[in-house]
Amino acid sequence: MRLQWVGQACFFITAANGRSLLIDPFQRVIGLPRGQFPADVVVFSHNHLDHYDPGAVPPGAAIVAGPGFHDLNGFQCFGLRAYHDNREGLLSGEVTLYSFIVDGYRIVHLSDLGEDLDDYRLVQLGKPDILLFPAGEHTTITLRQAKALIDRFKPAIAIPHSFHIPGLVMPCTPLEEVIKIFPRHRLAATVELLPGQRLAPVTEIRILDALSYPPM
Repeated sequence: MRLQWVGQACFFITAANGRSLLIDPFQRVIGLPRGQFPADVVVFSHNHLDHYDPGAVPPGAAIVAGPGFHDLNGFQCFGLRAYHDNREGLLSGEVTLYSFIVDGYRIVHLSDLGEDLDDYRLVQLGKPDILLFPAGEHTTITLRQAKALIDRFKPAIAIPHSFHIPGLVMPCTPLEEVIKIFPRHRLAATVELLPGQRLAPVTEIRILDALSYPPM
């Protein structure tokens, strides 16, 4: 399994059998370039322009856009509704959090989560091997809230997304602030895992290079 960060909350995941999954492709108006990906499944967490570009859906690809159980083109996932802000959606509406199973690994994508999650919803999403969490702060949970969620989820790997990178025209927290909260981290181009690979018992923060921008 190979996981790549495209930019913002967009990730491209390729399973060992070659099937691929694209999460939250953004519209280029946000200032970042984005290529076309040969995805078998495209997932949208909500319809804000930095998460939703219907033009990114290849012909024949399945689309997932909302809560519930989904089993499409070889991928299984569960979507759970949550608020984009801490005002019960009054400011920014709702998002869908997703829990995917790829090559036996559970990947949880927290989209633009803006509220704290209770224990029941953590159980619903399941214990992730990889947690993809928002680190942009301006319309989502704070970095300290994200750290608290990581401590509760206890993933093997936690990957921040939606922090500021060059070109992005939306207000987002810079990488320097992310590093202050997560001083112990590893820089990487991708995450690549073999089926059945043993993962570390302690969470590792990985900051990935964005495919929409040269390595940091």
